[in-house]
Amino acid sequence: GFGKWLWDMRNNKKKGTLGKAKRAQLDAIGFCWELPPKGAKTDALIAWGKKYGLLVKYQQEMGHCNIRNMPRELAAWSKEQREDFAAGHLKKSDDRYSKLNKLGFGFFGDTKEGL
Repeated sequence: GFGKWLWDMRNNKKKGTLGKAKRAQLDAIGFCWELPPKGAKTDALIAWGKKYGLLVKYQQEMGHCNIRNMPRELAAWSKEQREDFAAGHLKKSDDRYSKLNKLGFGFFGDTKEGL
């Protein structure tokens, strides 16, 4: 069923057998590559995926991820991502970092685009 398919996608990515096109499609919809740690609530992970999806849409429409131009709720979430990165809670090895980085997310401040 669906659970096995999810497991297969994650496992294929780990083994390096997941095609680039398939990964790009899954990344585009905010596919969650990492399972939460045992016992952790999945609500936070689901909420992150939803906000990330909003950021993807914003970036596609506006061409940037600059916080100062975002709707307030998305800007607050984006600021949290910067703070998590600065505090070491979001590491460069995390899928979340990779996803944000691919969008051109500024972990140290806004870029010149969109200012």
